[in-house]
Amino acid sequence: MKTNDYELITAPNSVPIKMWTHGVPVEAEASEQLLNTAKMPFIFSHLAVMPDVHLGKGSTIGSVIPTHKAITPTAVGIDIGCGLGNKENFYSCSHGAGRVLSRTTAKKRFTIEDQKRATAHVECRKDSDVIDEIPMTYKDIEAVMTAQSSLVEIVHTLRQVVCVKG
Repeated sequence: MKTNDYELITAPNSVPIKMWTHGVPVEAEASEQLLNTAKMPFIFSHLAVMPDVHLGKGSTIGSVIPTHKAITPTAVGIDIGCGLGNKENFYSCSHGAGRVLSRTTAKKRFTIEDQKRATAHVECRKDSDVIDEIPMTYKDIEAVMTAQSSLVEIVHTLRQVVCVKG
């Protein structure tokens, strides 16, 4: 069923799935994963699906899971944006900043003290096993978002407070 600007999919014992895919085909495996996710008891009201949807580990990348008092986007990122539907870019955009340093270089260059200073405001592991994830190993997200301004409209920016790794 087509409603507003999304396709609505319903199935027994599940919340509705709102597909903002604008005609972009969804892989069969991703569709099955979406239907399974929509049956989870903690999902509130509906499951939202964006044009870049694809199979993920546990849940579909490109979907947004609203729960009671929380929204869980199932892709890494800090910006909540609206895709501008650019067919020539496969209805997609960057899904993170990308690295400027390899993991090996980061492990050689930074110390645990560097990591503690860089992540003082974030609840996360601060040990040698995750030193390669120090924020300075990634591109500046503002520059990345500026570079893809023809692909997305940023409607909100979040600040990381927790990092779950490993």
